[in-house]
Amino acid sequence: MKKFLYSSIAVILGVPTVVSAADTGGVALQNPLAQSGVNTIPDLIDKIATFIVELAAPVFVIMLLIGAFQMLGAAGNENKFAQGKKTITYTIIGMAVVLAAKGIAAVVKNFIGA
Repeated sequence: MKKFLYSSIAVILGVPTVVSAADTGGVALQNPLAQSGVNTIPDLIDKIATFIVELAAPVFVIMLLIGAFQMLGAAGNENKFAQGKKTITYTIIGMAVVLAAKGIAAVVKNFIGA
C-alpha cells in the first residue's frame, strides 16, 4: 500500500516512475503528463511559469490601455489622471513580478538539474 501511495503521488507530480504490475496488484501506473512533454518536476515548473507569462501578456496590454484611457478621459480632473497613472504603474509592477517568477522558475529548473 505504501508503494502504491508513493507511486500515485509521484505520478500526480509528474515524476517518472517504474512500477511493476506485481507492486500495484496488476495495475501499472503511467505519467498522465507525458503527452505534453512533462516528465520531471522542473519541466512541470517551467510549463506552469510559461503558462502564467502567456496568460499575463494580454492582460498586461489591456491594463495599459485601460490606464491610458483613464488618463486621456480625465478632462483636467487630477484625481482621474492620478488613477490612470496608478493603473499603469501597478500594471508594470505586476508584469515585472510575473517575469521575475518565470526567471526564478528557470533558476530552480537549472538548479535541480533538468
